[in-house]
Amino acid sequence: MKALIRLLSHTIRNNPYPAALTGIGLFYLLFLPIDIMDIDAAQYASISREMSGNGNYLQVQQRGSDYLDKPPLLFWLVTLSFKIFGVHNFSFKLPAMLVLLLGLWSTFRAARLFYNERIAGSAAIILACMQGYFLMVNDVRTDGLLTGFTAFATWQLLSFTLYKKNLHLLLGGIGIGLAMLAKGPIGFVIPVAATGMHLLYKRDLRTIFNPRWLLVPLVALLCLLPMLYGLYQQYDLHPEKEVYGLKGPSGIRFFFWTQSFGRITGDIYWKDDSGPEFFLMSMGWDMAPWYLLFVAAFLYSAWRIVRHVRTPEAEAETYTFWGFLVCLAALSSSHYKLPHYVFPLFPFAAVQIAAFLYTYKARLPRALDILLNILQGIVIAAIPAMVILLSIYAFPLGTARLIAYCGVLAIAFFLIIKSERSPAEKWFLAGSSASFWLGAFMAVHFYPNLLGYQGTSAVGRYIEKMQVPQDRFYALDAHNYSLDFYARRIVPFTSEAALDTLPSGTFVLVNREHKTGILRDKPQLYRLHSVYPDYSVSLLKPGFLMQETREQHLRYIYLIQKQ
Repeated sequence: MKALIRLLSHTIRNNPYPAALTGIGLFYLLFLPIDIMDIDAAQYASISREMSGNGNYLQVQQRGSDYLDKPPLLFWLVTLSFKIFGVHNFSFKLPAMLVLLLGLWSTFRAARLFYNERIAGSAAIILACMQGYFLMVNDVRTDGLLTGFTAFATWQLLSFTLYKKNLHLLLGGIGIGLAMLAKGPIGFVIPVAATGMHLLYKRDLRTIFNPRWLLVPLVALLCLLPMLYGLYQQYDLHPEKEVYGLKGPSGIRFFFWTQSFGRITGDIYWKDDSGPEFFLMSMGWDMAPWYLLFVAAFLYSAWRIVRHVRTPEAEAETYTFWGFLVCLAALSSSHYKLPHYVFPLFPFAAVQIAAFLYTYKARLPRALDILLNILQGIVIAAIPAMVILLSIYAFPLGTARLIAYCGVLAIAFFLIIKSERSPAEKWFLAGSSASFWLGAFMAVHFYPNLLGYQGTSAVGRYIEKMQVPQDRFYALDAHNYSLDFYARRIVPFTSEAALDTLPSGTFVLVNREHKTGILRDKPQLYRLHSVYPDYSVSLLKPGFLMQETREQHLRYIYLIQKQ
């Protein structure tokens, strides 16, 4: 045992950042057992469970109907995980977590091409403890895979610009292919924009026009072939189909154009009222607690570019600054935006933050540096304040446990302040400690309590536990995808007219209005079996979080049973 401890200690001392990333991977395990959130994550889990059951891997279906929205990589990986580990919360989230860890390692290695190990390692850790990264581990969507694979592809393409090895092109093509299989052409745009702008800034025309680059799209296309074949069979051969209001859609055109660029051109009806500033606002929380430092880093880089500062430092910034800016502009031009669309750009932001913190922050005018320190201190202090408020007013943690939990962070802050480290290192350690501390609170206490109000999960789990037969459980109203996932079936719908014909013992899930009418009009046929509080947990509102007003925001769903 002593020898093992010495070996581990030696390994950590000599490889601190790989060891830190390993520890982060273990930390992420806290999120895996938490219930799956409606709507998107539960929808993807339900589709994957359906795919694992019907074995139809090339033609994606949802509740037996055609599904065209997202490429199939997430469903393929989750189906494989289900086959190995069974259908569980953790087996659904595991593939995304592993790809996100690949994204952290790729961010570290890409930054290491241009910066020292401290900046590169700090960038990976900064990315790892952004709230958006925690969210991608817990609330699994296609953006997690996109983030991991675009970071990997960017690392490989940048490596080729330096070392000119074909292996980097091969791996870069695979990374782009997998990123496109995760979420479409944006998986190509992000790494190519970052690498291309880097080469343009260097004016390295020889590398830009190197014909070996053609290997990248060729390899990416080979990765896409199974999906393209499935789309052709499912849609292009069937012009009579209508999906998302599109008559006779080409599945291949939908993948390469409509689903992504169609949101800019108006080729698809998905639209909202968000303006071009949408992501600048949403990133405030998703990039916490680093957003202010990112804004300062980004503006400082822009200032250097305007002044035409051409140094090795400025050259290193180009792949992060232009990669972020070009892709953000493209995403902001879309007519339909959600906060998580910008998450794949966070690896670039993390590198910019680390480089600014350790290289440029001390060069700011003293007044600006003091102001930035004050603002960043307020942001970090807001984290324990928020946890205390949630622990008292939303989901009580208990006085003793809250004091003990806050004591851990207080001790960490005290040790950081009293250490002999540089100001930059102290800011990095304070922000990382506060963020991981918040992440642990969310994983162990907040999310488990919050998901207790996702009623369809509770209903589905009860139906599965009681082994209710397939023909003895129906839903009268539209329901969330978590019901299908936790009931381990596609829950069929019924109608009020058909209630009299259902077999005795049948369970029916209804809302309050239908429950009242059925029990009033058919008291001899149906009885109330159980009641479940229900709330759209992905759309939190202050009134729901407050215990005193939560009841006003809850809706209830009911299981009635035929006698």
